[in-house]
Amino acid sequence: MTHPGKGAERAMGRFVGSWVPGAMAQFTQGADPIRREYYGILDQAKDRLGLGGYLEPVYNDFGQIIFKDTPLPVVNPFLQRKVSEEWAAAEYAWAGGAPPKIPEALGGSQVPLLSTAPASLHRGVPLTPQQRSRYAELLGTEVRNDQGQTMLEALNAKEFDADYNRLPSVPAGDNARLVELNRTARDFHKRTRERLMDEHPDLRQQFESLEAERRAARAGEGSLLPSAPILIPGAQP
Repeated sequence: MTHPGKGAERAMGRFVGSWVPGAMAQFTQGADPIRREYYGILDQAKDRLGLGGYLEPVYNDFGQIIFKDTPLPVVNPFLQRKVSEEWAAAEYAWAGGAPPKIPEALGGSQVPLLSTAPASLHRGVPLTPQQRSRYAELLGTEVRNDQGQTMLEALNAKEFDADYNRLPSVPAGDNARLVELNRTARDFHKRTRERLMDEHPDLRQQFESLEAERRAARAGEGSLLPSAPILIPGAQP
């Protein structure tokens, strides 16, 4: 999705950030090795000065925090990862797919995609940056399945799962292994959505209202609805 003005804002952020001396930036990035989300032109400069702790962390699609490339050998407990996403990421790449993304809205996209459809079919409940960050945190570390695994642990466990390894695999193709990976990931996303709505009752109220609108739209626009969910990238099951 294109955000007007974002490119210019990022360029200005890089320009302002370049004012920070390199040696100081190396030290402060070592002290705070977590990559941060930038929401304004001064955020990058503040982060380079070591003042970006108020900014939300950047997460990958497995709900894992992304770290900066730090040139100094700083010992930091946050860097001692217990779980690596390498196998799951490689398996997704082999299958020609990618894990579901951290959503910007629950149940759909932030903006309309199909102008002729009822509004309830092509929009979700937007998440604030803080809510989206919390969603990623829940997905990566707190939400667990019945075996006590996080999503990444459950995906990585398939490397040694006999049933999974018996599934046919076609490189860069739509195959049974990719279907199984996505089934597992979407189950965790569904659990995460519920946890986030438990923490934010206002989100649940908006989401349930949206679902009611969709049920009403299905009753009145039956011929239009079956194809509509396909047009909503990142929609949660």
